[in-house]
Amino acid sequence: MKTLIFIALLCLQTSLLLAQSPVNGFMQGKGKGNVVVSYYTETYNRTYQNLDGTVVTSPVKTNSVNAFSTFGVSKKVDLQFTLTYQKASSTLTPEIMDIGKKANFQSGLQDFSAYIKYNPYIFKLKKSTLSILGATGIVAPFGNYKINSPLQSTVVIGSRSLQFTNVILTHFKINSGLFFTGSFGYSLKTNHIPNAAIAEMKVGLALNKIYFDAFVSTQDGNNKNTNQSQNTNASFAVSNADYSKIGFNIFVPIVKKIGLAGGLIKYTKGASKHLQGGFGAIIYSF
Repeated sequence: MKTLIFIALLCLQTSLLLAQSPVNGFMQGKGKGNVVVSYYTETYNRTYQNLDGTVVTSPVKTNSVNAFSTFGVSKKVDLQFTLTYQKASSTLTPEIMDIGKKANFQSGLQDFSAYIKYNPYIFKLKKSTLSILGATGIVAPFGNYKINSPLQSTVVIGSRSLQFTNVILTHFKINSGLFFTGSFGYSLKTNHIPNAAIAEMKVGLALNKIYFDAFVSTQDGNNKNTNQSQNTNASFAVSNADYSKIGFNIFVPIVKKIGLAGGLIKYTKGASKHLQGGFGAIIYSF
């Protein structure tokens, strides 16, 4: 069971990188936890509109290293922390330089997040368990990265937005290992980033020797007037915050307390449509 728990928590924990729900339905247990180091890469095309109405496209590649830790304060309370280092680069063409774009590389520490998760309701059924959970957390800029004007830079690595998120989850687990998780939350954001509702549905299999899940996620921002012509990355201020995406995560233990994980994600709708990426991670459980 412990293996199952820390596996599932990893798949959340590339959470800020993969833009999945910031929490999942599994709990650590009192005094137990894990440490995760993951690497994530994604590619997408950023578009710009010239004064004459023509569109210029710049391919962008983003790489991130994510350090995550979670700890069970009690049977019903978990704490989790994440810190991200990110770098991004794009291709500068003469057309892009003509409209004022100059910088095409940024790197540095990005944001720090902290969440507390509470599992107040656990219903034991004949061959399954139903849990109702809640979580609240904060994301804050940690590094001294800059936000350049869209007319000065082709890449950014963060929004410098302070974000407060609350999430409610329903987690149904069958004794055979099959599970279903549904979550809904809302994020309040500063620095002109639209507030947004987030939702996710996940189905998976959690066993002692393998973990797998597939998910679909959406985000619906309350600002429908943001400009999509400057940036196809829905993470930052100059783009619409709406998206839909699909993906999967997989974990395999290697030796006692240590395992490897990986996953893929693809945006299917919204300002980040066609963005895709993948991650790999190593997990230590204690």
